Amino acid sequence: MLAVALKNKPLWILLLVLFFLATWSPTGTFVEFPKYWHDEAFAMEQARTFLELGRLDFIVAPNTPSGMAIALSANGPPLSIPLAGVFYLFGIGLLQARVYMLFWLIAVTIAVYLFLKKTFDTPSAVAGTLLMATFASFYANGRTATGDIPGLFFCVIALYFFVHKRQYAWSGIFFALAAVTKTSAFHMALPAAGIVLLFFEKKLFFLPAIRFGTGALLVILMWFLILLPYPYSLSDLTPLIEFYQNPTHKASLLEQFSGGIPSLLFSSTIGYFGILALIVFVAFFKSRRTMSDAQKRVYVFVATYAVLQAIVFLRSPGWIRYLVALEIFILMLLFPALSALAPSKKISYALVGFLAGFQFAHYLSFSNILPRADITPHVAALNQLLDEHTGSTIGFIDNLMTSAFIPSSKKFNYIHFGGSTAGAHPFTLPQEEWPDFMDSIGPEYAHIQEYFYEPFYLSDGEIVFRKK
Repeated sequence: MLAVALKNKPLWILLLVLFFLATWSPTGTFVEFPKYWHDEAFAMEQARTFLELGRLDFIVAPNTPSGMAIALSANGPPLSIPLAGVFYLFGIGLLQARVYMLFWLIAVTIAVYLFLKKTFDTPSAVAGTLLMATFASFYANGRTATGDIPGLFFCVIALYFFVHKRQYAWSGIFFALAAVTKTSAFHMALPAAGIVLLFFEKKLFFLPAIRFGTGALLVILMWFLILLPYPYSLSDLTPLIEFYQNPTHKASLLEQFSGGIPSLLFSSTIGYFGILALIVFVAFFKSRRTMSDAQKRVYVFVATYAVLQAIVFLRSPGWIRYLVALEIFILMLLFPALSALAPSKKISYALVGFLAGFQFAHYLSFSNILPRADITPHVAALNQLLDEHTGSTIGFIDNLMTSAFIPSSKKFNYIHFGGSTAGAHPFTLPQEEWPDFMDSIGPEYAHIQEYFYEPFYLSDGEIVFRKK
């Protein structure tokens, strides 16, 4: 793929646009933008735990994995294991994670360009990749260490094997890799591909379906073996099944849809992509008889995935990030759609140029991708504290974003995630097992703070609580 990419001059220009936008920050500091957040912290904690203990999990007590990684982790092994390798080579830090994600952004840009060129033509490849590379959410999700963009990379590779090579075992492998990398965004790609397979391989469905399912099953079984503490215990799957049955922990099915419906009706992002999706939909029905079989498969896959993923979104609290991959698929198909509807290519070029310019300006000036102050000084102060107090430990309450930078042997974590919890509050343990320091305590344990802990100032001026 890289050798072919080197011969495509338009791709080099697109990669320069990508590199500028992927390293730009309104604060001038690379790691502050987009803001560091809890899904990214889960990936970093998993990578650290894998590096230190050989387990893709997060720590709930010194050197004690939670055993709940498969249910609570937002990202999968294809993201976290290479990240652990980066940490091994270059040290553990947010900068290292963000630089690592640049390579995923470059990889998916190359993959999208080559896929569109193979499926349509060079103008479609340039236009689709340019629209993706100027899309703010591409960077909001891709610059942070989360699985959306790595999952998209695997999904595009899967589509290549699915629509061009008809190598269904390989397509099953890569669709499953996408699903385990970012389950919430790509698990519906598997049934969507299955439906497309049934539609296009009616007479020969059984054998391709067996190949596809075998490829997907191999990856899913490996996922279970890596993440489950006891892979042969079906009870360990219960939290995962319960989460996807009811991700918002609402009492009724109607209540489960109450979070996504307002976003569907009032989100400007959904309105924007709704218009673009309508253009793609109309263009498909107008030109479907002149399309190649590969092009039809791509359109039908995207339409099927859109329906299934919309259900996932509607059952969420209104998280637009569940739709990022779908939005990028729409951008990828927009130029061929415009070419089918517009009277001339010049109009299609002009419309794509306008949209790319609009998205570019939106990303630089108006997007709500917020920066956050660099957490590095506070993390350095905490690690300095623990180094100066040999053998000491520190407890964190719902603060994996900080604890991910603390060695596995020196921390407690008590984490709420939706309606689930992992670990135990340190103060529910026997008193002799309480941490030497607490990052925070909370009002419900104010009596313990008063009698057993005292404020302690770190070198960065922040306060933790030290056991008396």
